[in-house]
Amino acid sequence: MSSTADTNSGELQDRNMRHTIAGSVVLTLLVIGALALVAPILAPSERQVVDTKLNNGTHLSFVFFAPTSFVSESFAQAVTGARNEMRARALRDGLGYSTLGIADKWQVQEGLDLLAKFGTFDEITVGRSWMNTGVQEYINTPKAPAKVPQLIIAAQAINMDTTPYVYGERKVLLRLIGTHEIEAWASAKFPMRALVPDQIPTPAIRPKSSAAKISSLTRVIR
Repeated sequence: MSSTADTNSGELQDRNMRHTIAGSVVLTLLVIGALALVAPILAPSERQVVDTKLNNGTHLSFVFFAPTSFVSESFAQAVTGARNEMRARALRDGLGYSTLGIADKWQVQEGLDLLAKFGTFDEITVGRSWMNTGVQEYINTPKAPAKVPQLIIAAQAINMDTTPYVYGERKVLLRLIGTHEIEAWASAKFPMRALVPDQIPTPAIRPKSSAAKISSLTRVIR
């Protein structure tokens, strides 16, 4: 009788041990799978640097209109080098800074894939070809030739002490057209006249009555 009880007890312990081991293996696999999924997100090299900050004053905008297709690694390095240099100058001069990437592809994903070859941007505008909002704002205007690629440095004063925020007129400080101009500018160490914030007109604060009307209209639209 005792022998049978010992045998049953031993089998029960073996089953419990096997279940414990199996459970541990499954848990380990789940943890490994979860880490594999989040690793790209956690990797510092993959994190996007967001330059835009919500503050008053003059903001410097780095606007890049991508070519119709990828040109070369040297051109991509010229663009990323320019973006980093403008960031450093904005920080030195106490200016806000933001980056915008534009691609005139019909398909959104094609535009995203193309811009990804030039690094990350705070904001991107892709799709709709030359009906693209970024194209209408920066490229397809009477003051700008309809050619790509283009690199534009613009400045704008922003007042955030009121609601809604007040945005001053955007002033284009530099416009480079074509790969040769952009690469030549990079090779020359990005020469550019120093930006004096006083040169950028400060936007006037809207009267409260106007702001109230806008707020009321917003509530109706919602």
